Amino acid sequence: MDKKTSPLYNGTISPDIDWASSELPIGQRRLSYGVLEKSLTFAGGFVGSMALTFPMNLLLSRFGAHK
Repeated sequence: MDKKTSPLYNGTISPDIDWASSELPIGQRRLSYGVLEKSLTFAGGFVGSMALTFPMNLLLSRFGAHK
């Protein structure tokens, strides 16, 4: 989490500042993104793509691609 690029950064990092405040625009929030979140993101994308490959193959073979 790079807090120095936040508009709330004033030269010191204070524990009183809410870096993930819902009042900030999403581009200015600073969220911690740990190993668990990275792993779940990767696994979710992999499982999602594997789960939809077979049904999409059946639909394309039955109805064909859009012309």
